[in-house]
Amino acid sequence: MAICKGCGARIEWLTMEESGKAMPVDANPAKVVVDVGPGKGYRLVNAWTPHWATCPKAKEFKKP
Repeated sequence: MAICKGCGARIEWLTMEESGKAMPVDANPAKVVVDVGPGKGYRLVNAWTPHWATCPKAKEFKKP
């Protein structure tokens, strides 16, 4: 667990599969129900919110 240097919120760092880059996300993911296909039922998965979407100081970290 890490702390955002801008707002002090708890965050996690996730590695994106395609780029390999790290992305800060809010520490508490939402639980989302996903339909996995006809006859296969449903699955409960974590839905992470990018921290820049909720951080009041996100603009301070944007590169020009």
